[in-house]
Amino acid sequence: MPRLKAGPHNPNRSNKDMQTNISLSASLKTFLVDQLFLDTPLEEIRDDAPLGSELGVDSLGFTEIVAFLEDSHGVKVTDEEFSPENFRTISAICALVEQKKVPA
Repeated sequence: MPRLKAGPHNPNRSNKDMQTNISLSASLKTFLVDQLFLDTPLEEIRDDAPLGSELGVDSLGFTEIVAFLEDSHGVKVTDEEFSPENFRTISAICALVEQKKVPA
């Protein structure tokens, strides 16, 4: 049987984790619109929208997202973690940050 990922229907995920993920998603969307000047209205940005191909985030924008995460969310993104898989969507970024905040 496949192992369930943490998600809204997973009983192993706390309400605090879900609230953190929602607030991270909201802060990322605000950052994209306010700092990267995306043309897409804030309320139309989906968590699963491809940041590069659909929303037009370029390489400099992705670097600015990393700086934003490090400054405002207290996570250090390594070179290995700075990959297309981890930065393809807002959901992927939230998963990376959530993973990094879990005590080892």
